[in-house]
Amino acid sequence: LDALDVYQLLSDTNGEDLTGSLIQSNKPVSVFSGGACLNVPVSRAACDHIIEQMPPMDTYGSSFFLVPLALRRARDLLRVLARDDNTTVLIDGVQVALLNARENFETILVSTDTHEIETSKPCLVAQYNQGTSADGVQTDPFQMLIPPAEQFLDTYTLTTPAAVPVSF
Repeated sequence: LDALDVYQLLSDTNGEDLTGSLIQSNKPVSVFSGGACLNVPVSRAACDHIIEQMPPMDTYGSSFFLVPLALRRARDLLRVLARDDNTTVLIDGVQVALLNARENFETILVSTDTHEIETSKPCLVAQYNQGTSADGVQTDPFQMLIPPAEQFLDTYTLTTPAAVPVSF
């Protein structure tokens, strides 16, 4: 590829999941993952366009905190993608999977409480909102990547801009 060129990789089978595909480059690139009409989970109607920019594998982490999505009665879907072989995945202290490199574990969480995800080696974690048919709440499916606790800062500064009068 030359600068600003794009390469699009698509599955040749409808519904085929390319999670765990390894992308390598000799220069910096951006990788986006998603689809035009995805149901979350596959058995739930109400597809939507879902896309996220994937972080580099050297930014994966081992400690994650999930907060349930507000107003949803259905539980969230969780996906954990392993970077390395023999990666143990724990949810709230209970081992739920042993993964090899680029394998993923997916589950619908067992409660609407907060959850702690711990992995023995670096992973990527995504949380998904289920479609409306999961609980009748008007919402579309979406995906969000959960930043690992290793990337949290010790302090944060929040600022609020001064109020600006608005005339109509």
